[in-house]
Amino acid sequence: MAISATTVSNLFNKGGYRLVSKITGQVVPNMPAGAASKTTCIIEHISGKKQTIHRYLNAEGKAVRIIRANSDSNIGTLSDFTWIKPKTRTRDTAMYMEKIDPYAFENYGVSKNTLRYDRKTLDILENSDTVVDIHAPSKTVTKSFASRITPTGKASDGFTDESRLTEIVNGKKTKEIYQRSTGTPDTVNTITETKGFGVTQQELDEATSNPYFYAMFKSPINWIKAVKTQAYANQGIPQTTGFKLTELKDRSSGYYRPKEDTIYINVKPIRKGLIRPCTISTLEHEARHKWQEMLVEKYEKGLLTDPKEIKMAQEFKNNFSNYIPMSQNYKAYETQPVEDDAYKVTDWVYEKYAKAVNYLQRLFPRATRRTLGE
Repeated sequence: MAISATTVSNLFNKGGYRLVSKITGQVVPNMPAGAASKTTCIIEHISGKKQTIHRYLNAEGKAVRIIRANSDSNIGTLSDFTWIKPKTRTRDTAMYMEKIDPYAFENYGVSKNTLRYDRKTLDILENSDTVVDIHAPSKTVTKSFASRITPTGKASDGFTDESRLTEIVNGKKTKEIYQRSTGTPDTVNTITETKGFGVTQQELDEATSNPYFYAMFKSPINWIKAVKTQAYANQGIPQTTGFKLTELKDRSSGYYRPKEDTIYINVKPIRKGLIRPCTISTLEHEARHKWQEMLVEKYEKGLLTDPKEIKMAQEFKNNFSNYIPMSQNYKAYETQPVEDDAYKVTDWVYEKYAKAVNYLQRLFPRATRRTLGE
């Protein structure tokens, strides 16, 4: 691809902007995955302020990454784009999807992650995720949006989460559900505002009754990081319990390591698009194991008085000393007391999250389940 440089005249448009220069067809080192070329533009305002825009484009000319920087500010933005095509209909996918996610075979769109950051300190001030889901036959666009605003650049100082799900038909907004909440890395989010458009109060209340609604529309990695506090609270374990995303060598989706007091979650299936009910049930399953350890510790200290809890703690303590790995005997592994107890939690969490997605699908029927937070 040939490099082309353009210098534009001094004429400003009605908005007070002019294109100073534009260079297309660049190929530079360390371009993002999927990028075939780079375009650099410099735009000037009549006030003298300038903005530099770097666009990395794929072979089809669509943006893969856009970086913006202003001459009068240390704040920059970086947006990464993933272009979504309809899923291919096969015998296997059709058997599963045609009933629960029929528009996965028709809808197309784009997902975008944008970071607003301080160019000097590299602190992230806002991390937002947007999905535009297009069903052309009905002229319906479903748009999900989730952001985390961290004013100081330090999450420990507190942040604001926003979640929004919008339906647009023939260019007009027909439905919307919005929620704002605040929190820290070690506290459960506090809901500060919930509102709807084109939905009844009952529908709004039902849709946002899911305790994970505040994070449903974040990208997979942002989502799992955000839901940790709620999962820990659900299982009654300390927020100080460690949490790490890692690439596990075995096929397990996660585990709790008592000696490190840390829950490890396998990041590989998350990156590959494992549905979120599976991931959240894994997280709460492992959090339940932490709770079991805490119950045994209370029993050993003589702090339990409830006969049911005492009996449960005794079973757990004995099981921990005679634990059966999955690789040794799966049936025995699954039915031993600590796993039987944790799987009951897993099943409940999975069903609750899937039910929440099902409800959103009834309210926003032309969207794919991917867009609705699955």
